[in-house]
Amino acid sequence: SIDLICDFVSSIFELISFIINSNSSKSSLLLNSLYISISFKNEITFLQETMNTIQNQTLKDIEIICVDDASVDNTRDILMRCANQDTRIKVIAKDKNEGAGKARNLGIDNACGEFIVFMDPDDYYPTSDTLEKMYKAVVENNVKIAGGNLIKLNPGGCCTKEMMFKCSEKRTFQDAPFSYGYTRFIYNRDFLVKNKIYFPDYKRFQDPPFFVSAMIAAKNYYAMADYVYVYRVGHKKINWDEQKVLDTLNGLCDILKQSRVHKIYALYVEQIRILWERISGICESGCVVGAVKEKLIDILKNIDVDILAAHLGKKLSYKRCYCDIIKADKDIYDKWKPYIKWSSLMS
Repeated sequence: SIDLICDFVSSIFELISFIINSNSSKSSLLLNSLYISISFKNEITFLQETMNTIQNQTLKDIEIICVDDASVDNTRDILMRCANQDTRIKVIAKDKNEGAGKARNLGIDNACGEFIVFMDPDDYYPTSDTLEKMYKAVVENNVKIAGGNLIKLNPGGCCTKEMMFKCSEKRTFQDAPFSYGYTRFIYNRDFLVKNKIYFPDYKRFQDPPFFVSAMIAAKNYYAMADYVYVYRVGHKKINWDEQKVLDTLNGLCDILKQSRVHKIYALYVEQIRILWERISGICESGCVVGAVKEKLIDILKNIDVDILAAHLGKKLSYKRCYCDIIKADKDIYDKWKPYIKWSSLMS
């Protein structure tokens, strides 16, 4: 009858309206958690600029979690003032300094939204619609992780653009692995929690193990051709001590183990080159003693020479801090000899 047909049509319209309203509500709430790392290093120089670049994003439905890791300057006062002016800001004030890793983990555990991003207190987003672009990329492409390119800014104001992704597309991590730049990605928070992916409790080098763990678990991600993060370099000096060097080596070992287990050999070799080219400068400053020396010996002794033979390519340059250790142990020397450009300084 006509009444039955009318009731049926009315039900259909109600169903369509329900679906539209549900999707609309979901879209507005998907990204409501943004975590900002406020470190204990008392870096208030760029803090207000960092907060402004987040608060002025076109994506308004966000939660800004600021973890103050027991600062002793005005960092906490600035954050509390920002929170009083913007209800989206939540300040977690710690009385004891426990390092950036634990501070970021607090951000993960206290976030309420489906997605989370990380930012350091001295960096900023290059455009006002950066978060909106990242949000759309991760949602529309149905991935757990999405991210774009990085801009490095030196103290003189000169920018270096690092275009890792020339086109926007879904990629498999294992095909072209890397271990840096975690702040230029957006992550599904539930995915991190369910897979127990957190930052290790290291004083340095917490980011790469976290990032690699997330990428390996996700398997694929969406790469954006956009520049999504401005990273300041060269404006602060790291005061290295034994624990920081040791934690850097521990973090590197974490990735070596993961890349070997999952047979991501390009990532394994990348870590060897990081050890050789970047960490050697720290070790040459006189930190190769005690536990640091023991850790280095352990790394050098347990290296997988089959992976090096198949994937290293260009030989490693001579580094005295490492080569002195290698020369002192015949077994280690026999392993490493084919992969190093031995200097004429070596006797």
